[in-house]
Amino acid sequence: MDIEENDSYREWPIGNYTLGQLQDRLFKILVEFDRICRKYNIRYILDSGTMLGAIRHNGFIPWDDDCDVGMLRSDYNKFMRALKKEQTPYVFESLENNKKYPYGFGKFKDPGTLYPEPGFEKVTKYNSLWLDIFPFDKTFRWSYKLQGRIGWVWQHVRWERSGISSPEKRRWYVKFLAKITPFWLINLQQNVAMRMFNWLPLPLVCKNCHPGKNKIPLSSSFYKDTIEHKFENGLFFVPREYDEWLRKRYSLYYLTFPPVNDRHPTHGGRTLTNIKL
Repeated sequence: MDIEENDSYREWPIGNYTLGQLQDRLFKILVEFDRICRKYNIRYILDSGTMLGAIRHNGFIPWDDDCDVGMLRSDYNKFMRALKKEQTPYVFESLENNKKYPYGFGKFKDPGTLYPEPGFEKVTKYNSLWLDIFPFDKTFRWSYKLQGRIGWVWQHVRWERSGISSPEKRRWYVKFLAKITPFWLINLQQNVAMRMFNWLPLPLVCKNCHPGKNKIPLSSSFYKDTIEHKFENGLFFVPREYDEWLRKRYSLYYLTFPPVNDRHPTHGGRTLTNIKL
């Protein structure tokens, strides 16, 4: 992809602003996240499409409007503790500080922006642009799909109880559980599903908080052995064996660009109305 084509994506309008403006603001959140992690010796990796972007583009996938990182649960907890001591313009939102928060993973948010997720405006404290932070929990090869599924069900029970529209709410047991289960117990059930084996000395971890296609268990050592890699105009951490990770997550041909019709923001549909630049 040449520079001119890359720049054309940056001019795509999203709400009242452009994709380039979103990516620039996301990058600032990522830089602050990286600063805190380095200061407190917290391990992390660029995750999902952000890792793919780092390897294939040395930065954002040109049409991406999202930024993701991942870390072992112990480092995730360490990051939350660090935020209590650190002065930062950003805020962290998760189940730990918001009982109606809609996900099993946290978001590091820029409160100077207004970027709501449709349907979640009334359950999040900050309708702001964010960095997704995914914790990896211990698991077995036979249990990770079950853990993910149980957590997913309780997530949708919380959505139903919060009045959030969800495909899962059509299921009778989601409606029933939402009527009889208080938020604290819903959140406890989801957390138990994600973390139930963390007390065991298991070698495998998985993104139980956000299950999906090709999100499979890998050794925790895989995420501990990292290298720095260029992303935009900075250096951030990826697994040393990133090629293996990307082949398992995407395909053997992850360096090949998708068809032009598939090159679009994956989190589109949100209304961006007021970024303070």
